[in-house]
Amino acid sequence: MIPGKNEKTIIGSEKGIGGDFSITRSKSALVNVAAVYPSTFVLGPGERAVVWVQGCPFRCPQCLAPDWIPFRQARLMRPEELTHELLSSPGVSGLTFSGGEPMLQAEGLTAVARLARQKRDVNIICFTGYRLESLVQEPPTKWVYPLLEQVDVLVDGPYIHSQNDGLGLRGSRNQRIIHLTSRLRHYHLENWARVLVIVVQSLGALSNILYACAALATPVIYDIYTGYQSNTMAILCAALVGLIINISIIS
Repeated sequence: MIPGKNEKTIIGSEKGIGGDFSITRSKSALVNVAAVYPSTFVLGPGERAVVWVQGCPFRCPQCLAPDWIPFRQARLMRPEELTHELLSSPGVSGLTFSGGEPMLQAEGLTAVARLARQKRDVNIICFTGYRLESLVQEPPTKWVYPLLEQVDVLVDGPYIHSQNDGLGLRGSRNQRIIHLTSRLRHYHLENWARVLVIVVQSLGALSNILYACAALATPVIYDIYTGYQSNTMAILCAALVGLIINISIIS
């Protein structure tokens, strides 16, 4: 049962690193959202919608999304509005929860999962820096169990950059792909091909990419979401194609 509207709870908290900091709310199940991608073909099979939550206690060195580590207020969303955005594409058949640390916002994400499944038969993948054993034995919030009941595949464990072997849906080989249900078992996610997606929305974005490549003078760039390594020339070509598409749409 989701607490009443006037109950104050913690969306995210961080202790022991520069003092205590928490984000509280007066309405139940708000999700502190770092980013939403309503249609993609990465981070799982089929067309998916992905939400990254803000705030993570693990601070993994060379994290692929360092801006989403701090516990600060980003975009606070009600489960209803987040669900609506995640299901805005009619072809979406799966949801992916990442971050940040989803388990610290398990209440809101549980509500999102339940609402989404009332509207559509979606599968759910969730990334977490916690090990499953830790979540079972010492859950960081009381909503961890209800969230795990909604998850089909859990990718657990902290990201270790030196163990990023470029294989599978996981970020590094210490992480495990755990099938909590049999729904996605036939996809062999352990050997899942990583795909780089670049979205170029303006001339400014393209110039930033070109400048970064020239300044770094490196043949390899990491995609912040997947850790996939790609040749710089391929990235520039993809950026140019994206720019042409955007220009075509505008004109």
